[in-house]
Amino acid sequence: MKKIKILSLVLVSLFLVCSCEDNTGDYVDYAFTNSKKSDAIKGCLNSSIDTACAHLFTTDGFYGDEQYKMDYNQLNSTIFNVLNDHGYGYLVDSLVLKTNRMSESCNSVVGNIFKNTVKSLTIVDFDGLVNGDSTAITDYFAMMKYRDLRDSLQSPVSIRMSVFQISDIWNEILNRYNEYETTPVTFDVRNYIVDNMVESMISEMCKEEVWVRKDTCHQDENTELFRYLRK
Repeated sequence: MKKIKILSLVLVSLFLVCSCEDNTGDYVDYAFTNSKKSDAIKGCLNSSIDTACAHLFTTDGFYGDEQYKMDYNQLNSTIFNVLNDHGYGYLVDSLVLKTNRMSESCNSVVGNIFKNTVKSLTIVDFDGLVNGDSTAITDYFAMMKYRDLRDSLQSPVSIRMSVFQISDIWNEILNRYNEYETTPVTFDVRNYIVDNMVESMISEMCKEEVWVRKDTCHQDENTELFRYLRK
């Protein structure tokens, strides 16, 4: 008799488990604590960072992609035109090439900075981010941490600019320009590079967040929550 009762309980339990498929999304509300939601949100960001780094920080990740290539186009109507007119266009080409190659070499630096910044992200409205737009999490991260990301990249970018002789090329460009023009040029190369790096990362992270939300192949144990979202 005792064995029969135990077997009956097991069968009832199995029935309940099999019949509890959530078709309403309410499962999210009671199965996931704020801690779990935080893990999912930060897991989404870290996954997006990995994917963004893999796309950008490789050969031609910047230089070969018109969306992300740093070509200093805002200088084309001023200093670059002067150099091109006087036979120094090769300096412009060198600056563009070295800037993008330097950026492509920054995989570990940028990845570590972004992931460390994720750790310090304060989340208040868990449900708002989880159930928000397809890029709500990355948008929130950018809004809260853009300045921190930018500040953290200043020093390592300066070091790599020296390694790739970008500052030397820029100084030569200025010297050549000043031979023909007296109008001063105010342009911060380092800030230009840093801003483009951060913005390119955010753009790629947004693309990956969309996939994390809707494709189980882009999810892991840290983003399990998104399996219950219908975007």
